[in-house]
Amino acid sequence: AIVVEAVLRIGKRALKNRENRTVLRKETKRIAATIAAGNVDVKKTLMDGLEIMDKLDLIAITPTSQLVLEIRLSDLVLVVLLLHWAVLLATRRTQFKLPRVSLLVLGLMLWSALSSMLAMHPYLGFIEMSNQLRYFVVFLYVANNLRDVRMLALVGCVLLAMLSLQSGLTATRYVFGFGEFLSGGALGRTQVVDTTEHLNVVSGGGGKRAFGTVLSPRGTAAHMLLLLPWPMLLFLHSRKHWLRLVTGGMFAAGTVALLLTYSRSAFLGYLLATAMGIALAIRWQYVTRRGVFILLFVILLGSITAAPAVIGFINKRPDNVHVRMAQFKTAGMMLLDNFVLGVGPNNSSATQRRYAKEASSSEAVTDPTLKADIHPIHSQHLANLVELGIVGAALYYGFFFVVLRHAARLTHSNEPLTRIVGAGYLLGTAGLFVQFLTDPIFEHSVLVLLWFLSGLVEALHGRTAATSSTDALAATTRPFDVNRWLRMSADTGGNRATQ
Repeated sequence: AIVVEAVLRIGKRALKNRENRTVLRKETKRIAATIAAGNVDVKKTLMDGLEIMDKLDLIAITPTSQLVLEIRLSDLVLVVLLLHWAVLLATRRTQFKLPRVSLLVLGLMLWSALSSMLAMHPYLGFIEMSNQLRYFVVFLYVANNLRDVRMLALVGCVLLAMLSLQSGLTATRYVFGFGEFLSGGALGRTQVVDTTEHLNVVSGGGGKRAFGTVLSPRGTAAHMLLLLPWPMLLFLHSRKHWLRLVTGGMFAAGTVALLLTYSRSAFLGYLLATAMGIALAIRWQYVTRRGVFILLFVILLGSITAAPAVIGFINKRPDNVHVRMAQFKTAGMMLLDNFVLGVGPNNSSATQRRYAKEASSSEAVTDPTLKADIHPIHSQHLANLVELGIVGAALYYGFFFVVLRHAARLTHSNEPLTRIVGAGYLLGTAGLFVQFLTDPIFEHSVLVLLWFLSGLVEALHGRTAATSSTDALAATTRPFDVNRWLRMSADTGGNRATQ
């Protein structure tokens, strides 16, 4: 409620017409509720995840979202939004538009259903399909209901508020050791693994790992990778000192919180996204020539100063690297044996036991590489290939590739907010791509935000394409002027004029 009210107060200043402000107020509440609920991990499981693991004889540490159906806070908000949207469609006050890129998702769903039926555990496959269907509905809702470009400012304010909440909660957990679920024990057991273990000292001198509203350090880091480009681009774009102070502070706080998650792959993705953001700002001339030289000098000086700490940060926890290499070797064998159909959605953790070495699950084994099968494959890209096969992975990545192309076109828009949305999506997904190389992502909040931003890009792309086609038609089509045609015909001969 505080976030929505703050956003509305900011929006009042941006609008002059009271009627438009009233319409925007209603739409803002819906969009703000969707973002806020999707970024807070509050849920209730319908079954006990540990019982499912026992019945399916699973030993891999699997999140509950991959084991059982869940009711989330974002689901309750989404149901209300969908009911309102259905009423608008039934009364023909709005039109349903299916973006062409959605055909890739529909093809992926059909392929996933086929792969799930042939998988080791079809139940796990259909649990994953239910999650993907939920994300696709979010994508369609945003792509159809973002009608006014002025809503971008309000959506951006809510995203910045979510980043501030994520950063503040991550720092609070790190300092005070608060590792409990946000709702306490009121909703029962919602995790298979106790999340407070991340706040303890880990092996290899890694130190504590904190997290925010997303109940894992890597999920929190991925969440912030999607949000951090927004304050960075607004900071570089704005000419107002107070806005630069606010956005710069948000970006700095988010950076510190990202480091507190102790996710090395996310940190590398952050460096790539930041470098790309600076390059875009220079291309857009958000930074003067003098500012470019100062920025390059600061980056060079900071790189030299921080190099030892960064190298030490990357080289800690070497045992985990050996375990990941053992997992990648097993995943390679699984992929070669199931190249086309894959092992089935959400079945990679269960299937890798067949390829594990003898006594790999025994507690007496001291070599960590011999117990690699108790963890999911720590590469989302590799897990997608293993589970979906080459065809399913092509459909999945093809969808995001098309959306990325549309986001790249938005960066050429004349509207600053549209450019920032396109660039923010490019930078965020680039950082996620790097993190996905060595991290799995199961967190619902991260995937909802990714699909929400994808729908936002598609909505703006459809609006920009429609505007461009209308302008082109108006430029090439002129009304028929009878008097002008008669004058031209008279100059070339009376017969044509008579005819």
